[in-house]
Amino acid sequence: MTAVLLAATLYSAFCASRKSSLAARIGYGLQAVMMSARVPPLAPGGQWPVLPQLLLFVLASWWFVIRAASLRSIHGARLVLQSR
Repeated sequence: MTAVLLAATLYSAFCASRKSSLAARIGYGLQAVMMSARVPPLAPGGQWPVLPQLLLFVLASWWFVIRAASLRSIHGARLVLQSR
């Protein structure tokens, strides 16, 4: 499981470093950070503080919720204009 998370982290970090929109780079960067934060608790005998991890996931989740809501409103406006 750790190897899969590390591979996904590397892929997201690679995508975040590519030339793309700022929102896409932030999204990939947040995914890389969130996946790398899931690795230490999987280590045998590893203790990981819960509060920093919880705050990270909550803030990153809000980024994705706001991003999804803004994309939906933009695409919804296009559909209304195209139907007229």
